[in-house]
Amino acid sequence: METALYLLPNRLSESGQSPWLDHQGLRELVTGLDGLFIESERGAGRFLHALGVSRHIRNYPVWFLPDLLKPDRLQQAIASVKQGERWGVVSDAGYPGVADPGAEIVRMAHIQSWKVVPFPGPSSIILSLAATGLNGQRFLFQGYLTRKSTDRIPVLQALERESAARNLTQIFIEAPHRNQDMLSDCLRGLQPETWLGIATDLTGQNESIRSRQIHDWKKAQWKADDSLPAIFLIQARPES
Repeated sequence: METALYLLPNRLSESGQSPWLDHQGLRELVTGLDGLFIESERGAGRFLHALGVSRHIRNYPVWFLPDLLKPDRLQQAIASVKQGERWGVVSDAGYPGVADPGAEIVRMAHIQSWKVVPFPGPSSIILSLAATGLNGQRFLFQGYLTRKSTDRIPVLQALERESAARNLTQIFIEAPHRNQDMLSDCLRGLQPETWLGIATDLTGQNESIRSRQIHDWKKAQWKADDSLPAIFLIQARPES
């Protein structure tokens, strides 16, 4: 039997609906997995509960994805998987390996000639990009920007210049408690014609998606929610 690695999308919001998890075949597959590569025990436990799997996370052999950044631990993890076994990869929210841990074990799976099976599910990057109407043909994900406002505004302006030069969307995130700080820096540092999209609590009960130009954001005087995860996207006016 072929060794297989299954990429299992977790919920983006604990308060939202997760229709992709209401699937008997997926539930049976996860129940019978030989082990899991997980970001955290708590996040994986929430995934199993949402899926309706009665098997407890502590009844699975597990490797923690952050540990696999160490080459020796990654090699140990690979060696622990026996021929023909089926393992899953679960991050704490969204899609493993996309702005989340998981890429290292997937890359090693290909080196080992394992079968890699991605299950369909949500990615906050793709959902926010589609829902804000910004350029989905060319985009870059920048992860977290620098924390200090004095350093962050020049970074935002550099991203804006690249967006204008290459006609692309820049996507980035911030810790929820700094959402309003990020919005304020965008309003202070970006050009009036630049588009800014903010997608908050995607798929959750408090989902909010707004997209407008900087000068309209300033008029609206909208406040970001500092208690919920958010994705920020900017698209500058292309250079002529």
